[in-house]
Amino acid sequence: MRLIYFILIILGGLLVSCERYKTKYNLNKLTSHTITIPDSLIKIINCSDINNWRNNYSDVEYKFIHFLDSSTCIPCEFGYFDKWNNILSIDSITSGKIKFYFIINPSNEYKDNISRHYQISDIKYPIFIDYHSYLEKTNSHIPKSKKYHSFLLNEFNQVVFVGNPTQDSTLYSSFYNILQTKYNIKHPQ
Repeated sequence: MRLIYFILIILGGLLVSCERYKTKYNLNKLTSHTITIPDSLIKIINCSDINNWRNNYSDVEYKFIHFLDSSTCIPCEFGYFDKWNNILSIDSITSGKIKFYFIINPSNEYKDNISRHYQISDIKYPIFIDYHSYLEKTNSHIPKSKKYHSFLLNEFNQVVFVGNPTQDSTLYSSFYNILQTKYNIKHPQ
């Protein structure tokens, strides 16, 4: 019986070690390359003036990317978008020095309903639709796991933070600490 417990402990340790290695590998893979945002290849919802959008997004100090790939349940994600509204207030607090990109690469199942889901969601920010997977094709180093599909880029498009701050209080604090250091902002209530 002790032998079985010993073997289970060893196997558990190996699994944890393997998962840590994969996480470290994926983070290194993501942070060792710049991210290219193919702006001319993305359709935009909630942006009446495409030229104004390009001017507003071109020279910002930070860009936060929240990417939903074709394996994502789009209606499910739109149901959670209201959690972003507090975080989106950073755009105005920093005088537009940080911009948010909500990029969706919908599966065929959801392509026709994205505008409808957006309209019933409570999000007040543009959504970028990448029907042809240009973001993934241009940035093949982005890991497939959803936990690496939310990240903050600096002015050189280098990843400086990875994680969805709406899903975890530790990620939320880490995200704000980066911005607090740069802009001396307070956490939105």
